[in-house]
Amino acid sequence: MDFAPFTLIPGETRNMVLESPHHGRWVPPECLVHSRLAKAARRRWDNHIAIAEEFLLWNVGGVVVASRYSRLVCDLNRGADRVDARVCPRWPGARIYEDGGVIVPFLRTRRRVVRLYDPPLEPEEVEKRLRRYWYPYHDELRKRVEENVKRFGQAVLISLHSTNPLPAHAQELRPVIYLGTDQGRSCDAAVLLAMQSILEQSGCRVITQGFYQGAFVTQAYGREPRVQAVQIELDRRYLSQSKIARWKMLEPLAAALRAVTVAEKSPALPRFRRVPASRTYMDPLTGDVWRW
Repeated sequence: MDFAPFTLIPGETRNMVLESPHHGRWVPPECLVHSRLAKAARRRWDNHIAIAEEFLLWNVGGVVVASRYSRLVCDLNRGADRVDARVCPRWPGARIYEDGGVIVPFLRTRRRVVRLYDPPLEPEEVEKRLRRYWYPYHDELRKRVEENVKRFGQAVLISLHSTNPLPAHAQELRPVIYLGTDQGRSCDAAVLLAMQSILEQSGCRVITQGFYQGAFVTQAYGREPRVQAVQIELDRRYLSQSKIARWKMLEPLAAALRAVTVAEKSPALPRFRRVPASRTYMDPLTGDVWRW
């Protein structure tokens, strides 16, 4: 049985869109023939991210757009044109991507590399996944972002993830939060500094450079000058603990997001100097031009 590829949860009206491209773990029936994929999907997801989504939606507002299907079926945080040659060598323009592209060909474990497809996929299967999962998700996400831009003059797009902090960043007993802005290209410096300041004053350790700088969502949507796009990687150690432990990280984050978003149109929002760029993608099989 097919389901919509995303969950949409509205909260209090605000110019913020929370999106979670690695929320889901479902594997559609037609993909169950790939047994290694189905097995790996159970553990390859952003652990406990639903807790953060619910907390932020309740305490800040906006809208949540979250994936339902596993990132191994189709990675919504990668461009639709990034098809890896190890997955589908017959795909027009396919080449090898270090991160595996929109449909990852393998998984790395501590001991070995596990191939997910043997034999490789046919172009029709790749096309089917993009049409069924990638395009509907980004059509909805783009719609929500553009609605906020039209209503408020500016949208704040938060790409929400969870991770185990690097050992060098987790030496102290406090939450670690990574704020990624494509090295400062996807949002205004004032927005990043405001969020960083509030989080650090509340006892969190914040990393803003060099790590988790954002993939497709942050980079593509952040090209629009009226969209402030930030990828946030939350500390899984705190998400998986008690309510009190989670509150130490999520309450400061909610305060930071309230500080950089608005609940109703405000004349104090900044003026914008850049011209929005049109974003399109040409389907290599059909020649259709998609706008996202």
